Amino acid sequence: MARVSENAVFITVEKGAHLLGGMLLLVGVARLLGESGLADYAFVIGLTAFFVPILDAGTNNRIIKASASGPAHGRIACREALSFKLAMALPSLAIMAGVAWMIGAGPDVALAVLLVGVSTVSMSMGDGLSAVFKGLQRSGTCAMLMLGLNVLLLASGTGAMITGRGLVGVAICYLVCRAGYLAAGFVLVRRAAGELGPVVRPGFNRRRIVDGLKHLPAAYYLINLLSLNYLTIYYQTGGGAEAGYLAVGYRLSAALLVLTGASFEAVLPALSTRLHDRRAFAKLVVRSAVTLAGIAIAASVAVTLMLEPAVTWFLGQAWLPALPFALQLVWCVPPFVLCGLAHTTLLAAHEQGRAAGWMLVLVVAGAGAGVFANHYPGVALTAFVPAVTGCALCPVLWWLVGSRREAFRGSPAGPGS
Repeated sequence: MARVSENAVFITVEKGAHLLGGMLLLVGVARLLGESGLADYAFVIGLTAFFVPILDAGTNNRIIKASASGPAHGRIACREALSFKLAMALPSLAIMAGVAWMIGAGPDVALAVLLVGVSTVSMSMGDGLSAVFKGLQRSGTCAMLMLGLNVLLLASGTGAMITGRGLVGVAICYLVCRAGYLAAGFVLVRRAAGELGPVVRPGFNRRRIVDGLKHLPAAYYLINLLSLNYLTIYYQTGGGAEAGYLAVGYRLSAALLVLTGASFEAVLPALSTRLHDRRAFAKLVVRSAVTLAGIAIAASVAVTLMLEPAVTWFLGQAWLPALPFALQLVWCVPPFVLCGLAHTTLLAAHEQGRAAGWMLVLVVAGAGAGVFANHYPGVALTAFVPAVTGCALCPVLWWLVGSRREAFRGSPAGPGS
């Protein structure tokens, strides 16, 4: 358990660096580019983030599970993952550009989508390399890489805005910094796990990808639900100040979810290695559920109490209209975290098909409810949708965990699991 706790701390530091860097950059965009600038920035980030699961297709979790069995298995899984990500890069970028064009985004916003889109491909490949260290339970390296990435991104992005380069300048910074993250990952993986093999080329194995899609991390489903809700609002309101106010709540909720759900990637390899011991497996699940639920509730309470002075201090009085939406949205985090832990438990127990199916139900139901709420009652009700959807689906996922007790008597996962 000590090793799990140590890696959970490092992964939390990794996610915390991502959280803090993202939030500080958001503050910079709000201060320097205004409400409409923040709305456009949130649109670019939300649209490109929607393709992260497509580029991943569950391969990062497969790398973690395979690396837990040994560096050689991790190298094989990593090479397959990088080949797939390269194969999906051009189609994903084409769809991003098509969506930006269909939604009527301006030239600067469309160019920013393409630049951040390319950076998203680099980030996804870098995350695949980082997953090798998580599987080896050496998550300190992941924390170091993410900390360096976000320090550089924050400094360069702020400089780009101060010098008048606007949203496109920020997008260029995303591309350069994430490309550096990818390059550093290659160097460090070579030292820790050996050469990946011949030059990675685009390509994929159909069976592997279908199985990989079932291994998508819970955070991808949950954050994409938030992104879909925001993209709906951005489209229906045409951007502008109101979308900018809502962007504060959606980005804050996504950041809290990333931070509080950081331990999923530490719990997964630990559960995978305890699968043969039903008692140890159940003990770790219960302990993780209590701990994560407590952290998520405490974080939501803290944000509720501190949000008004924080918004006033960091963003200014002009951003106070964002408060009601943000206060509603942050309460989606506790049910989302419990949904995510149930999903991670099912992944470790080789019940990934059922886990993926129900998480997809969560996303589709939440996105549909968001469209309805925004179209009829308005954006105020839309902010409640993620929390309501999470509360409705959380008992279903945990019932599924309980109903599959016999599956928790298997053996630790190998490289092809």
